Amino acid sequence: GDLLTLIEDNGATLQRLERLPQIVVAALNGPSLGIGVHLALCADIVLATRAAYLWIPEAKLGIPDVLHYRLIEQRIGRSAAMQMVLLGQKLSAEEAASRGAIGQTYDDGQTLAEGVADHLSRLRAVSKPVRTAVKAYANTLERRADAPAQVAASAFVLERPGGRR
Repeated sequence: GDLLTLIEDNGATLQRLERLPQIVVAALNGPSLGIGVHLALCADIVLATRAAYLWIPEAKLGIPDVLHYRLIEQRIGRSAAMQMVLLGQKLSAEEAASRGAIGQTYDDGQTLAEGVADHLSRLRAVSKPVRTAVKAYANTLERRADAPAQVAASAFVLERPGGRR
């Protein structure tokens, strides 16, 4: 019960984040695990250091992580998404950038901070109505945070013999 409520609450928070009318920029200066991957993927623009990586180890813990499966699959492809979600394969920042999940990589935290500042400056140079219109359109596309699917998958596992309790 508490786990499913937590999943629903987390899913609702992530949906609010991805539906913000403002452009959201995420900066990854190290590993993003589990919910950290979800937070990063809710952003409109993701920037990272080369040492960063995305990792969803939940399957190894008996948790079927499907909250953002569709988005992961859209960004990196089905086979890579399955490897990441089912097998817990880490996705390096470089690989994530080559697949479009990360917009740009930087050598270290300092150059990442400079890159974030540059992106924010360039975003501010775009008129607010243009930013708002693009984000509003992006928000009309398929939902990304699928809390009901996560609750259903988790409940399915919890109900099975040997499921995680």
